Amino acid sequence: MLIAQISDSHMLPPGEIAYGRSDTEAALRSAVAAVNTAGADVVIHTGDFAHDGAPEAYALALEVLQDLDAPLYAIPGNHDDRANMRVAFKGFAWLPEGDGLADFIHYTFDAGPIRVIACDSVIPGESNGELCAARLTWLEAALDAAADKPVIIALHPPPFPCGLPGFGATGLGGADALAAMLAGRTNVLRIIAGHNHRTITGLCGPVPACVAPSVSYPFAFDTIAGAPLAIAYEPPGCAMHLWRKDIGLLTHTLPIGDFGPATPLLKDGKRLLPTSTTR
Repeated sequence: MLIAQISDSHMLPPGEIAYGRSDTEAALRSAVAAVNTAGADVVIHTGDFAHDGAPEAYALALEVLQDLDAPLYAIPGNHDDRANMRVAFKGFAWLPEGDGLADFIHYTFDAGPIRVIACDSVIPGESNGELCAARLTWLEAALDAAADKPVIIALHPPPFPCGLPGFGATGLGGADALAAMLAGRTNVLRIIAGHNHRTITGLCGPVPACVAPSVSYPFAFDTIAGAPLAIAYEPPGCAMHLWRKDIGLLTHTLPIGDFGPATPLLKDGKRLLPTSTTR
């Protein structure tokens, strides 16, 4: 089972370029091609689907994503608009009922043997998310219902600060309560998130938490105090979560871009390239 995680596409209406440098439509098309080539069985978008939550941006994103070979799931991020997102995804069976304004867009689904708990942590108008009492209650019930399955929890912001001054010092509200809830739940294999536009790995209680890079534009790695949040000239990417019964759950980062075809090195124990050549 291969679960592709795309995140932070920040789609804009047709013809608009993000910050004068990122063609988010072209970036998402490249992500779709990469995910299809990898042979993903399921795709989940972990938020910031549309940069300003505009209906035209959701429509364009779904036009691009209809070329996915695998089924698509999504949760909102801090840049998303729940009401407009509900309208855009109204034909998807996983979309929970609600009034489009305040009701959370979270749900569960099965990806082969894995139960994915997709949780809405958005606070409208704020960058940082929150697992409030109502969301923690829902999440605990979802975990209890999946006690006999391997579980992945999907969020938009990770359950820890990312360590970059440009993001500020705070992280997901309610992360401590989530960590306590996960204690003793050995079936929870991973928390997957987005928001930080970089590949980051940390812990929430006993559970590894992995942040996927943005499929549109990465943010720079800069830990110096006072550093701004900066767009980096690095490849965008997505996370690929590979489940096999014999090895469990592994998470790979897949850079997105035109780097040329891979060069075979080893096959059936035989080296296909010389170890070195002269300049």
